[in-house]
Amino acid sequence: MNHLQPQQSVSFALEPEWTITHHADGIAVGGHIDASSALAFARSLPLDVAALAEEGETIQLDLHELELEDGTAVAEAVNALRALVKLAPVVLWHAPQMLAHTLYKTNMLSGGRLALELPREEESRSS
Repeated sequence: MNHLQPQQSVSFALEPEWTITHHADGIAVGGHIDASSALAFARSLPLDVAALAEEGETIQLDLHELELEDGTAVAEAVNALRALVKLAPVVLWHAPQMLAHTLYKTNMLSGGRLALELPREEESRSS
């Protein structure tokens, strides 16, 4: 009797689930972050943004295309921003609503190192 099971396929993403690009108005961050990718995103964001940012300038981050899918993603995005504001002041454009709310509730918007511009409102979903 053979107890061996057929080998199951295993898949994994070789590319990150987010993009960070430099453009004329600042740095755009997009993609879908969830609990499975949140820690890698939080470790990558400060390093990648710092590499693209102009030294000594306020960092302008456009988050219009960024989706934080769960609480873990929001928490790790906050951690990434904590690291980033140590490098330079940051302005977040079009931040997801839960991120904006969490930044407000954790008092990260006081002190002048982090600011929100035009945070997104929660989209209504029809059933």
